[in-house]
Amino acid sequence: MTWHWRLPQLYEELGISEAELALRALIRRPTVNALRDQRDTYTSVLVPLYLAARRVKPDVTLHSFIAVEGAPAEIVIRPQKPLPEMVALPDQPGIYLATPLLRRRLTTESEPMTVRQMAALCQLDETTLSRMEHGHLQPKVSTLVRIYLACLERDPSLTLHDVLLINDRELQPRPLVRPSTRSLP
Repeated sequence: MTWHWRLPQLYEELGISEAELALRALIRRPTVNALRDQRDTYTSVLVPLYLAARRVKPDVTLHSFIAVEGAPAEIVIRPQKPLPEMVALPDQPGIYLATPLLRRRLTTESEPMTVRQMAALCQLDETTLSRMEHGHLQPKVSTLVRIYLACLERDPSLTLHDVLLINDRELQPRPLVRPSTRSLP
């Protein structure tokens, strides 16, 4: 897989530091700092960082965080609605693995791709993909990129937002909470 974090460029684009973005996202700074070393992480880290960055600069995309070889030069986020059978990722209301939508979109037949076919296309275990689709398992960023790259071959206009559906209507803004200054006895 050819992808890397774009965090140094993102901090510059946002005009804030790593520490400030971590604070705004309510993510521990060492967790964010570890991403510099190309460490994989779960969507539960990526999504709060993304949402915090959007509060600073509303046109930020997931591609602002992750550079993927072969991604389109112009990122156009298409509005998507979750299907009734889609379940949000664990502890992430409004965040969905959008493979059920992709399975419908990427097929040339009247029937959508099966989970087995999508798993084979993405070189994932069928049960793992099914568990992620049904909200039982949280994907890692590397898994999102793997799905994205496999689907990108069939539709070169796809973006990471076509793989990870972030349904703004379901999201509640996370308040910025500063650590309290407690005096020690």
